[in-house]
This record gives sequence, structure tokens and C-alpha cells, in this order.
Amino acid sequence: MGAVCSTCPKPLLPVGDKPLLGHILAKLQQARRLPDTVYVQPHDVLVTRFVREEIAGRDIEFLPCDAEMGPFFWIRNVYRRTDGPILAVYGDFFAPAFDIGSFLKEAAQLRKPLVAAIGHSRPTTQAAVFDVDGTDVRDWTRKPRNVPGDLLNVGCYLIEHNEHMDAAFSACRSFLEDDVFPKLIPERRMGACVVPGEFINVNTPENLDAARTLGEE
Repeated sequence: MGAVCSTCPKPLLPVGDKPLLGHILAKLQQARRLPDTVYVQPHDVLVTRFVREEIAGRDIEFLPCDAEMGPFFWIRNVYRRTDGPILAVYGDFFAPAFDIGSFLKEAAQLRKPLVAAIGHSRPTTQAAVFDVDGTDVRDWTRKPRNVPGDLLNVGCYLIEHNEHMDAAFSACRSFLEDDVFPKLIPERRMGACVVPGEFINVNTPENLDAARTLGEE
């Protein structure tokens, strides 16, 4: 995003009537799944201030988020620190129709260690394209740059602790898509919930403009 984010971090870029992060927090509040602790990338003063204003009474804990690897390290660190299920909502996506409450209800019935929300998408620059058989993820591939796909990763995961996830995370050195998915998918240990509507990965100025238009609609 370059110059677009020189004065405003990406999570606070406006989409529709609120910042991108505001949409995610609102969905979590509606689903009554706001965590007691909100994990924020270190030194992100503007994001920290926004979180404190939006969800008063929550603790803020700073966790390392590698500049190259992104939010994977956030998820891995949280996984190592807690025994309970993890609802990881991250990424630079905007999905007006995405209902986290419905996602959680469906995910609870799949009995998989990792369940991903998958949706239909407008063109984006980087995402995983999934081959879904019912509720099982049968295969996936990295989506080529700006080539439209059918079902793509929305950036929302419900992660349960078990020996399979422990093994997948312990050997993971890159992204969830590159390291964890290949370990879980062949054994049908990764489930999928296909969510309605389009989502946009706002990781380019053009995609951000498209998301703003969709938000206004």
C-alpha cells in the first residue's frame, strides 16, 4: 500500500462508515466473541488507541508480528500461550455479509482442529483458492496475482488444540497456507464454512477503493 499507509496503518483505513478494524471488532461484538485480551502488533500506537476506545475494559497485549511473515506469528504465539479454542480474525479483508456468529455455529459442528471461513471474492493480490468437498477442504493452491477465483480464504479461523495442530504448528516456519494447510488437508483435518457474499482483500489502493464502494452499497 506504500504511500497510502504512510500516515495511517492499514487496519485503520476507512471502509464505508468505519475503519477496517472497526468492522472486524463489530462482528466479534455482535457474535459475543470478543476476547478478554486483544493482541496488537508492537509499537502500533494508532491501532492500540482505536482498540482501547472501541472495546473499553479489554486488556491489550503486544505480540511480535514479523514484518515478512505477517499475522501467522500472532496466531502461533497465541496458540502456544492458551489451551482454549482460538478465533483468529485477521487479514486485510472486508466482507459486509460475513456473519461470525453463524460461522462459529457451523464450525462447532465440523469437529475439525482448524476451520476456515471461505467466501466468494473479487480479484485480490494474494489468497488461497480452496477445493471444497462438502465441509472438507480437499486441496488448495496459491492464487496467482489478480486472477479471479471461486472460493478463497476470508481470513477467519477457528483453531482447536489437539496433537495434529501441535505437530503442524511446531514445524511451521512460514505461513499457515504454506506450512499448516498441507499437513492437515490430506488427512481431512481442516474444515471449511462457505460464507455468502463477496469479500475484498484491501491490500492495494485499487482494492481499497472497491471495498469503499461496496461498503457504501
